[in-house]
Amino acid sequence: MKRIILRTLALLGVAGLLACSSSGEPAADAGSLKLQDAPWPQALSLPLGLGCGWTLISDADTVNVAFPDSAATYWVALLPLTAQTRVRIDGRFPAARYSSYNSYDALLRALDVLTDVAITPLRAGENPLRNPAALPGARYTAYLQYGAPPATRASNVLYGGELAAGPLQLPNNLVPLLYRVYLPDAAYGADGGVGLPQLTIESADGARELARLPDCATPPLPTLGGLLPAPGLNALLLGIDYPDSLPLPFPTAVYPPRIARFYGLPDSLLAILGNVIPLPLQNLGAALPLGDGGFLSNLDNAYVTSGFSRRYGQLMLMRLKAPAWRGMSGVPPGQEQLRYWSICQNEFLTQRYTACVADQQTHPDAQGYVTVAVSDAADRPANASAAQHIDWLPWGPFVDGLLIYRHMLPAADFAQAIQSVDKGESVATVMADYQPQLSYCRPAIFAATAGDAAAIFDVCAADQLAHPPADLP
Repeated sequence: MKRIILRTLALLGVAGLLACSSSGEPAADAGSLKLQDAPWPQALSLPLGLGCGWTLISDADTVNVAFPDSAATYWVALLPLTAQTRVRIDGRFPAARYSSYNSYDALLRALDVLTDVAITPLRAGENPLRNPAALPGARYTAYLQYGAPPATRASNVLYGGELAAGPLQLPNNLVPLLYRVYLPDAAYGADGGVGLPQLTIESADGARELARLPDCATPPLPTLGGLLPAPGLNALLLGIDYPDSLPLPFPTAVYPPRIARFYGLPDSLLAILGNVIPLPLQNLGAALPLGDGGFLSNLDNAYVTSGFSRRYGQLMLMRLKAPAWRGMSGVPPGQEQLRYWSICQNEFLTQRYTACVADQQTHPDAQGYVTVAVSDAADRPANASAAQHIDWLPWGPFVDGLLIYRHMLPAADFAQAIQSVDKGESVATVMADYQPQLSYCRPAIFAATAGDAAAIFDVCAADQLAHPPADLP
């Protein structure tokens, strides 16, 4: 067993063993939000990024998959894990709204999460998510450990989990680890001004350090360590209008549109089949042990989705009561309903987002409601604007669309959070006023309607009921 472990570590960590001697410690960047004056390890520049601990970073062009959020950056490591080893994570709290670690299985289902607020810093009282007076930048040490989470968790420990294969639970010996940072302070980069966490493979008891994986300035993927330029694919796609003369059907969409809670990939596939086959297949998800998660989902988030198609209209509306978010004007830290929420326009098959609007970017109306309109630029009415409290998102050059509304870390007393919608329960009943309302709208009807977002949505919803498509199945 020892020989197998050492061979695996050698393959993944040769460059790390060569780079451990680096000890450069740059000063913190100057910015509007001061970081603790604590140094962090020098980020290394290795040829093509080979041998880096974090092997992939998300971007809008080439790693825009698994329905990401444009407000977040994702770093991925693929780590060997056995009962004889663990991974030590030496990090710092970023100047950001949120950060976390999630472990996954081979089907990209989340198995465990370690959230920023749950991490105990090396010095008491320095976690800025627990203590608003604390500065970002404080150090912590966490661990990725082998096996399923126990009933009583150890402090600062994330577990690699097990692979579910029917009734069997198999070891998860190669763990995808995702590190997320949402909404870093504008004065800093995507990492929130603190660099990336250092990953070190060590013995399970911590007595021996086996391989310190280099903390690289640029991971090897997708740009070969910065060698390849960004292709600008997402910007190119956003400049393409889909031809209105090809309103093809798509099985994720129904008319009128409806909202669905995301529980996992099997439930989603059953729901899509239920849109095509006149059988209530989506109801099987509540009765069968199909498993949860998928698409690299975050255990701190919950999602509702709505599929739509150009077959039924060229403009889509979503309207909802806006929950209070962390940092919202007039909301003290710790008194928010959600840490974060967002709405993203996506395409189902490619799993790309075309654009997102984060909570702090929205324009709630006088009633506290947010309205999002999705269309091609050519079909965007002039009054689909912030002046009317409407946030517009581009549809993208796709026949279908998929709006994803995500809630992160709800307060204990916020019973209308998406997280509260259990399998078999009604989204409308649980979320009440916070449930998203949906409507297709003809651009001409939208443009001709006077008033603000509420008036426009009401007119569009009435028109949707009065003028359904002639070719409804």
